[in-house]
Amino acid sequence: MGLERAAWEELAARAQGLLRPGEHVLLAYAGEDSDFVRFNHARIRQAGQVSQGLLTIELIRSHRHASVSCRLGADRGSDGDSADLGALIAGLRAQLTALAEDPHLLYSESAAGSVREEPAPPPASAAALEVLLADGDLDLVGLWASGSIQRGFASSFGQRSWHRVHTFNASWSCHPAADRSASGAYAGTAFAAAELARRVAATRTECAGLARPAAAIAPGRYRTYFAPAAVRELLALLGWDGFSLKAQRARTSPLLRLAQGDARLHAGITLSEDRAGGLAPCFTATGFATPAQVPLITEGALDQPLVGPRSAREFSLTPNAEDESPHSLALAAGELPSAQALARLGRGLWLGHLWYCNFSDPNACRITGLTRFACWWVEDGEIRAPLPVMRFDDSIYGLFGERLLGITAEREQLQSDSTYGERSLDSMLLPGLLVEDLALTL
Repeated sequence: MGLERAAWEELAARAQGLLRPGEHVLLAYAGEDSDFVRFNHARIRQAGQVSQGLLTIELIRSHRHASVSCRLGADRGSDGDSADLGALIAGLRAQLTALAEDPHLLYSESAAGSVREEPAPPPASAAALEVLLADGDLDLVGLWASGSIQRGFASSFGQRSWHRVHTFNASWSCHPAADRSASGAYAGTAFAAAELARRVAATRTECAGLARPAAAIAPGRYRTYFAPAAVRELLALLGWDGFSLKAQRARTSPLLRLAQGDARLHAGITLSEDRAGGLAPCFTATGFATPAQVPLITEGALDQPLVGPRSAREFSLTPNAEDESPHSLALAAGELPSAQALARLGRGLWLGHLWYCNFSDPNACRITGLTRFACWWVEDGEIRAPLPVMRFDDSIYGLFGERLLGITAEREQLQSDSTYGERSLDSMLLPGLLVEDLALTL
């Protein structure tokens, strides 16, 4: 099982006791205890549990530092673990003699820590799978993951920070036709079977609609509604150096025109890194506290950048982020009721999801991608037919700028379903967007 808070603090005390004069140690921990179930054709194909913990040790002397990462074994906390810890620190100590000083090294010397320890809810796996796989007529393909995720930081300066949350994440897709798909997701910290059933029923309705003949849409510009899941794909790309201090100073940010004051987004666009409302920990792997909110874009103008420790050292600033990428994005709500989005769209495209998004011209912040998952042609405020797979290519400065017509008053919490190496704590809180003249190219 993953570490408990008491065991983490005991491990930190043992590491601190192994230091020599002039040395400091930073410890970072990432662990989880998760249920995983993969399903295909609405049948369970793989089920299991993962319990893992990764410890990273960084030894510092003057401006020299070396680090090592290791998996914690089932006998963590034993004398054997203490011997292993001593051997690892001794190995790092030997490396320091051959290393040059690092001019950009920066770490927290504060003893002030933070604790977020959520009480464990009852397991939801059995109840979730009963809903997901209740009817075998849908060709559902997807993943269920749930359980606790832990993060920790400790230092020889006395800091002890701990973060433990309990989450679940279900994501699925259904493929009723060769090139037409519907998808759904439900994630959070408080599971409700009725809400999952509602979302699966919505997927069923979309699959029925995908059986209609596809609309014949020519390349051109169309009034478009982006559902929150589609907005996520656009903002995820902006996270690639869009808000990074280093990228802005190096002039490689896709939002460089915004940073230089040569462009401005719609006044309704207010975007923040919202650690208080997300799942990510409020401390970095070098011990710095991350603010509850970092305003990235305020009323259409670029606000504060994300500043990692190394950039903070280089540019004499205070760190406010781990790696200068957002992990808990929140886009402010607008005034358009979601229930009226179809009527306000009138005639045009309803995009529930996007696929294979990437920059087509980073300097102009142009993004390209494909429609795929349950995207629809709308006339007179009603869904008429599914869209064929088509490519769009447009600028964020237009979509989030002068062509933005409305932002929904309701927002959806969307959690990352990434399990590459470990379950992700990334999330976004997003509304839907109504825009004018999205450019379809194929």
